Amino acid sequence: LYGRFVTDIGVDDAITPSDCNGQGGTIIFQVFKDNILAYQSPTLNRNSTTIKLNINVTGTSQLKIKAIDAGDNNWCDHADWAGARLYCLDN
Repeated sequence: LYGRFVTDIGVDDAITPSDCNGQGGTIIFQVFKDNILAYQSPTLNRNSTTIKLNINVTGTSQLKIKAIDAGDNNWCDHADWAGARLYCLDN
């Protein structure tokens, strides 16, 4: 059984504006627990600060993570879920 989902989220800074016709990607990150939205990030771009997530998943049967287009197409949307991991519950 798992108790926590931990990850750092952000837009991959390896993508430069010159790679993307002068623009970088914009992404919204979402975490669903049993098909219920548990977390949604603000719109992130390559200049956004990395966000550290630490979400309680105790009792969750299904965890789903999504990185979605922020409304300006998915051009250069390179999402990072860095160090994503689940921690077991202590017995």
